[in-house]
Amino acid sequence: MTRENANERMELFPGGGLERSLEKIVNEDRRNIPRMKPIKEVSALTGISYDAIRKKCLKNEIAYIRCGNKFLINLDRFIDYLNGGQVSKS
Repeated sequence: MTRENANERMELFPGGGLERSLEKIVNEDRRNIPRMKPIKEVSALTGISYDAIRKKCLKNEIAYIRCGNKFLINLDRFIDYLNGGQVSKS
């Protein structure tokens, strides 16, 4: 990147530059980003066994995604599940 291009980009973010603008965007979006945790970490946080959480994933009782061989649990929805017993599908 040339110096001219860098200066042009900085002008796009007045009053604080690129770093402050990116920080603002990240902080605003942070509340919308799900906290996805592997089963082992969820097990350590909640005290529920690894096998019990894995079985709930296999039965689609809790919100999760698979990343390769790993199950990543949506921690906030899992906590809601523990408190209320139901998972919202949205």
